[in-house]
Amino acid sequence: RGNWLIVTLRLESGEQLPFLLDTGSPCTFFDKSREPELGDRLGTATLWNFGAKRDSGIYAAPKLYLGNTPLMMTGTNIGTEDFKPLATKAGRPILGILGLDCLEHYCIQLDFAARRMRFLDDEQANKKRWGKPFPLTDRGDGCLMVSENLIGAKGACSLIDTGCFPDGWLTPDLFQQWTNHANPPAAGEARAHNGVLGGETYPDVWLDGLDSKSMKSDETNIKYNGIGLPFLARHQIGRAHV
Repeated sequence: RGNWLIVTLRLESGEQLPFLLDTGSPCTFFDKSREPELGDRLGTATLWNFGAKRDSGIYAAPKLYLGNTPLMMTGTNIGTEDFKPLATKAGRPILGILGLDCLEHYCIQLDFAARRMRFLDDEQANKKRWGKPFPLTDRGDGCLMVSENLIGAKGACSLIDTGCFPDGWLTPDLFQQWTNHANPPAAGEARAHNGVLGGETYPDVWLDGLDSKSMKSDETNIKYNGIGLPFLARHQIGRAHV
């Protein structure tokens, strides 16, 4: 619907909080406004967001529930950030980000047409109906990549990022290749504003090009291409355990 994926999570106290579901975030975060309720600050971490550097507080992770189901977490800590700018863009409150440190424990289906997120049994379900599989690779921090990209170029991986608008992004060399209409595309490749993934062609794909200066930073996300939420929302997608 032109916005992020928001899920309502419950604290042990019963309070309900809106969280943004972000597969591009290796960690779960709370809004800074919740810090007085999180106990003692354990430290500070450095975060990057497409070349922008900022600090995050580190706190012990409180228990989180989806309905009455307690959610598993890989680590014992969460981070804090100021989500007021994000909430302003979303047009609704956002008090946290649910990251891969939680989501990696589950087989999840995102049904955009039904506006539902389903937790599936990947060991018992009939996977023949799940569509085309794309193997997922952990890039080393819990975030997941596929071995393809949205212009069909060989050997260039993409991060799966439900927190990203627009359809995705490209490294500077691939963005130049995608927008260069002077040279016809090679077999299996696409030129702006078409895209290719898994041998399928998609019209009206809008991709950002990464800034070459920002790529010199220590940020991991921008070392790769990316596939964002608007493109993923064209499909019914799912993720099983890596």
